[in-house]
Amino acid sequence: WLSAVQTGPGQVVLRHVQRGYPVGEIDGSSSVRVNRLADALERGGIPAPKSTGIRAEIFTKSLNSLAFNIVAVLGDAQNGVIAEVPEAVETLLAVMKECEAMATVLGFEIPQSAESRITQTLSAKMHTMSMLHDLRVGKNLELRALWNSFENLAEIIGVKLPLTRALVGVALLKETAVHLEAARGSWEQA
Repeated sequence: WLSAVQTGPGQVVLRHVQRGYPVGEIDGSSSVRVNRLADALERGGIPAPKSTGIRAEIFTKSLNSLAFNIVAVLGDAQNGVIAEVPEAVETLLAVMKECEAMATVLGFEIPQSAESRITQTLSAKMHTMSMLHDLRVGKNLELRALWNSFENLAEIIGVKLPLTRALVGVALLKETAVHLEAARGSWEQA
């Protein structure tokens, strides 16, 4: 996984490479196109491990994004601050465990524990989660779309996500309040 920031139109600065971009076929087979994609990414300086479990990789990446972004947005905090608050770390773990129940039902094996993923991610202490960055610069969050994918899948497979649903609701409320406050400030200055 990568951390990058858009610095201008068509300009992206790579900040941190943790794992790169895993690539693979949905059915777990090897293929020429996966090899070509991995080779192209690696020639560009991005590690691209080939995975026979790409569905689990995508699910894990999406879950990490959901959990970390919710906590970062609600706490308005970079990773280092989150790491210093045990209750925030416990909240991350609770969201991950709640959503990992979906992986169990779907038959995905998540190779790295939630605790290990939390420790690994929070070790990048100065990192600002993408949705917190977006909130701070006035962009719309991707949270609703990401949450909708989890919510819809959970409903289909019969998994309840009450904690995650509640936290997403409050994070979306914060997004709305921040945007309304910014609009109000712009209107008052006019």
